[in-house]
Amino acid sequence: FGETSLHFMRANGELDCKVPLDRDGPVHETAWSPNSEEFVVVYGFMPAKATIFSAAKCEPKYQLGAGPHNTVRWNPFGRFICLAGFGNLPGDMKFFDRKTDGKWKLVGETRAACSVTAEWSPDGRR
Repeated sequence: FGETSLHFMRANGELDCKVPLDRDGPVHETAWSPNSEEFVVVYGFMPAKATIFSAAKCEPKYQLGAGPHNTVRWNPFGRFICLAGFGNLPGDMKFFDRKTDGKWKLVGETRAACSVTAEWSPDGRR
């Protein structure tokens, strides 16, 4: 009673598993990458943790860290991720860039106070 979890299922029945989240608490948001090869989950009590998972095996690929986040947005081409904390959170936004070696690098931070959402422009640059 009172536990939150996330399940991953393939439509063809090849894979059905509980996503291995390593922190207790709510699942704030999940988002598929534009290429559908991975997904990111923001989960746990604050400060929430963000992890990128492989869609092939439902295994963790990369940890984006913890912070006051409850929102995640991929840019339309899957190169950038924005982690943010909106609503009852202060509006902190962190931007990550996928490097050629597959690792993610924090490339910028800002605060959008009193914001409730954010979206990428169609060209993926703003």
